[in-house]
Amino acid sequence: NQFDSLVSFAYNLGPANLKSSTLLKKVNANPTDPSIRAEFMKWNKAGGKELPGLTRRRQAEADLYFNQTTPVSISKLPTGTSLIVCAATPNEEDAEDISESLKSKGFNSSYLWIPDYESGGKNMFRVYIKASDSSSLAKAKSQYADAYIYQVK
Repeated sequence: NQFDSLVSFAYNLGPANLKSSTLLKKVNANPTDPSIRAEFMKWNKAGGKELPGLTRRRQAEADLYFNQTTPVSISKLPTGTSLIVCAATPNEEDAEDISESLKSKGFNSSYLWIPDYESGGKNMFRVYIKASDSSSLAKAKSQYADAYIYQVK
């Protein structure tokens, strides 16, 4: 998770910014240093203005770094794992809101970014539920009629 969080950071800000950051210096000195979280949070501005989306992204990266979240990477899931995709949106904030709504209803929900090849690679966030049993899809469809099963191949 530490590696994944730093890749996300570098992808968003560029490898040169990561390389020159106090964040990386602290990671290299002591990867469990709790002050690393604050270093992530320093990178939430664009044009000198704090942006809520960047604040959420840095928080998610810090949570991932300290293993306080369990994001799903499709490539790391075992073959045969079933996810129920409930929604797709180009807006990360909307995906987060949908996922939180599903969690409040008792679903094990999260979201991930994947390119949407049908629209020429447009960024899309997929909100999903981990399918726990055969009734999961019916429950999901009661909230999102267009929900469908995605099985990892």
